[in-house]
Amino acid sequence: MKGNNAREGPSASHSSIEDIDEPAESVAALSEDVGKLAMQKTQEAQDEKTIREQIVLAVGNESAALFELRHAVDKGHGLFAAKDIKRGTCIFKEAPLVLITREASDNPETVFNISQQVSKLPQGQRRAYRLLHTEVDSIDPSAVRIIRNALARNINHVDTNAIVQRKIDDLAIFKTNCVQAGMGGQYGHAVFLTYSRLNHSCSPNAHHAYNEREGLEMLHAVRNITSGEEITVSYINLLRTSSQRAAELQQWGFACACECCKGSGAPASKARRRRMFDIDQAIAFDECANLLMRAFSQPKYTLPQHITGKLAWVEELVMLCGEEGLLVDQMNA
Repeated sequence: MKGNNAREGPSASHSSIEDIDEPAESVAALSEDVGKLAMQKTQEAQDEKTIREQIVLAVGNESAALFELRHAVDKGHGLFAAKDIKRGTCIFKEAPLVLITREASDNPETVFNISQQVSKLPQGQRRAYRLLHTEVDSIDPSAVRIIRNALARNINHVDTNAIVQRKIDDLAIFKTNCVQAGMGGQYGHAVFLTYSRLNHSCSPNAHHAYNEREGLEMLHAVRNITSGEEITVSYINLLRTSSQRAAELQQWGFACACECCKGSGAPASKARRRRMFDIDQAIAFDECANLLMRAFSQPKYTLPQHITGKLAWVEELVMLCGEEGLLVDQMNA
């Protein structure tokens, strides 16, 4: 039959060789992919080793023994309690890797400042800094062009483009991971090797504060943390509604999935946080409480209406914070 004879003769023989070679090429490609994956895994293991070693150097052996660096579901790396940690424990304190005394603006001066500090770090610290998460949208694209042009004019090197990109990347890392040093950033903005590995929760179990006299970022447990539990902090003001928190967290490029955002108690938490926001705003602007009530409140979430009731507002706010797990272990630990 024609169908059977179609595979006879030289052309058929050639097709058969191709059929044999094609799987061979596929095997070679697969082998190459496996090799690349193995190299990637090896590099990741080496990077994790570097981070762990640098954390010990940053916070000391005693503090480093309280937690461990692990993969957190949908959050990259995180810090997890290696043993039970009691409320009030100073989990660690550390000096900043990079500190600037002004806002991290998208301009060449800031880039040079940050890049200069990063370049002076010991190799291990510099590598750990550059392994921090980077949010690609942390720098405005139009600012990138301005920065790139300004830097290129001041750098005379065969690898100018690569050097400029490295400096811009260092700025992006800083802007993604920096925290205020002191209230309102009065001592500047800083990136820390250990603290920057902490993930956010809208119901955190730890609180950070900058000690300006020692120049150290300090992290304390605000409630008992059990072994294996992730240590979390808040990146934002927690006296905000769920939608406000979600919008603010977008600057880090993630959606919070903590218990009060996505858990079974999320609807009740949403109502409490809305009320907490109303009270917080009324206390902050008590002279305009009636105006705010008319402008922003909904029948379901009315603002306190009388200045004389401010103490009652505070008591209600404390109660709601307790229900949300935002008080120090509910005063009973």
